[in-house]
Amino acid sequence: MDSPLAADNLAQTVGLTAGPATAAAVTVENGRQTAVMTARTGDYSPGNIQVVAGLPTTLLVRSDNVGGCVRALVVRGRQYILPENGDTRIDLGVLQPGELRYQCGMYTGRLTIPATANPEAPAK
Repeated sequence: MDSPLAADNLAQTVGLTAGPATAAAVTVENGRQTAVMTARTGDYSPGNIQVVAGLPTTLLVRSDNVGGCVRALVVRGRQYILPENGDTRIDLGVLQPGELRYQCGMYTGRLTIPATANPEAPAK
């Protein structure tokens, strides 16, 4: 395992990036994927969620005693005010391959939802 102070890991160690993308927070049911993220004061977790492009996608944000600028989640230029506790569903539509960036209301951190090509999609 690399040191958290190694050049490749330093940005993540000091909180400038959200780390590698994870697919563990994503479920697919009836052709729709749902990515689950938890919002807490000062943090969205996981910061990077790996989804599959070409599927209708919902971002489910679970607020857990959230306060401060994290309550104002900005996705595609639209601001969503999260409750202190509870769930907020955001329809992301059908994502194309690439990154969807989101951030807190103060624009202090930028996180991503990378979408990879759907291996089951028909070739064009």
